[in-house]
Amino acid sequence: TLAAVGDVLLHRSIMRDAALGDTFDFQKMFAPVKPYLEQADIAVANQESVMGGRELGLSGYPMFNSPFEIGDTLKWAGVDVVVMANNHILDRGEKGVLRAIGRWEELGIEYVGANKDVSDRTRLRLVEKNGIIFSFLAYTYGTNGIPVPEGKTYLVNLIDRRQIQEDVARARARSDVVVVNLHFGNEYERMPNEEQRDLVQFVADQGAHIILGHHPHVL
Repeated sequence: TLAAVGDVLLHRSIMRDAALGDTFDFQKMFAPVKPYLEQADIAVANQESVMGGRELGLSGYPMFNSPFEIGDTLKWAGVDVVVMANNHILDRGEKGVLRAIGRWEELGIEYVGANKDVSDRTRLRLVEKNGIIFSFLAYTYGTNGIPVPEGKTYLVNLIDRRQIQEDVARARARSDVVVVNLHFGNEYERMPNEEQRDLVQFVADQGAHIILGHHPHVL
């Protein structure tokens, strides 16, 4: 079984509610859903606000940076895979991406959609459960106008049909189930638009088995 949640987006008001001295307690916010995440064989969360930690300056809208405690909480709640390909991934630049990846690695949580170098970009994210190998891919429509650093396009996976085609083909060769995350659409619109439908059909035609969509902040 696969469970997916998101977007985990830490606005200032959420950090304020979680503040506990010089740390944060997000567990009280996730406690009601923890049983549902834990009972799934694999749980995926779209981590919308980059987790760069205090050293980069914590912030909310419009350029987010979240404390490491949110990662600890997602681990506690049963999350196995976090999606980093979204429009806020470059809110703290390359340093934010690398610090977040480093923390996810320390926590033993697989990350997808952002990468620390070229070899990391080509690494398939494979998770095996009950003898079934799942592969995870993730892409975003953009980065809120923040340019990807020159020569470092590997930092974030942007929606590119040719790249998706290549990635899905590699994933199908190495796994039983291919899960593709797409960060796209218009915020607060409850139904997908034609552009989304067209892209999803393309991804399905490449052989993806499951497509998870996020960004609009509505069901």
